[in-house]
Amino acid sequence: MAGCNWWWTQATATVQENNAERIIISKSAAKEFVVGGTVSIGNANSLTSEGKANNDRGLSGLHAKANKVKITKIEDYDSNNAAVYVDNGGQKFSTAPTSVSGVTCETIISTMPWNTGGCDEVLGSCGSPVSNTSGKEPYILFGVEMSSGFWEPKGNTVMKIENHVMRPYICYDCTKMTTAGATTDDWIALGYAIPDNKGSWKYISKLGYSADDPEVRYPVEVAATSSTGYADGLYTENLETTGDSQREVLGSGNLSNGTVGGRRGAYLNDGLSNSDWSFAARLSACGRCGRKAAA
Repeated sequence: MAGCNWWWTQATATVQENNAERIIISKSAAKEFVVGGTVSIGNANSLTSEGKANNDRGLSGLHAKANKVKITKIEDYDSNNAAVYVDNGGQKFSTAPTSVSGVTCETIISTMPWNTGGCDEVLGSCGSPVSNTSGKEPYILFGVEMSSGFWEPKGNTVMKIENHVMRPYICYDCTKMTTAGATTDDWIALGYAIPDNKGSWKYISKLGYSADDPEVRYPVEVAATSSTGYADGLYTENLETTGDSQREVLGSGNLSNGTVGGRRGAYLNDGLSNSDWSFAARLSACGRCGRKAAA
């Protein structure tokens, strides 16, 4: 199951309408959108350093007309265009352009990470709404929804760098977790080291294993490709030049990560306080499991 890692799409309104709950875009652009998926509609409210409309999804203007809403249907408008309908709660909007400092800012529809519940109609315990392999949809795995187009920080897992070696730590007691990360004995080292990728992406060929923590597994070898091994990527900074510190564990991948994203994908470069619109949360790296009971 690919997950939502290939859905980095924006399209401009080709026909202007007032009092609408849809946006008309070219048919070729409409093919990239998925009924049930989440989108925002709006106009840039700032300019780039080059003086062009800034269509960054992290800015409020791109969500001002419809904010992370569900696509309800897509139908032909004429021979060249299609209408993308959204559920905006009955709130109508104009798809006319706006202006910032004399620069025209077209109305834009942007793909966004899927809202929770995108897989509610999936029959069975595993699968995506329509296609497991399109790269545009989340999936459920044994009833757990994931890979919605967000990076997923693992709430109870951090990577600790000591003497230029990165190791995973996990805390099973949520009452002992703080923003300081793995600084107390409540955090358990998993007993293996993460490969030093020296500021690059490499593909995962082997995962580490701890007998006491069998459900929490991170890369220990990166000798695969985008179509072999686990076919997911690992990124670390150059650990040889990194001091003792901690890194958050970002998994799954965002809308644009493509082949490096996936079930085992891991981006291990950010400090614990880093945040972004493309980050969500995953409370636990081990799902519903706890630590193996003592004999």
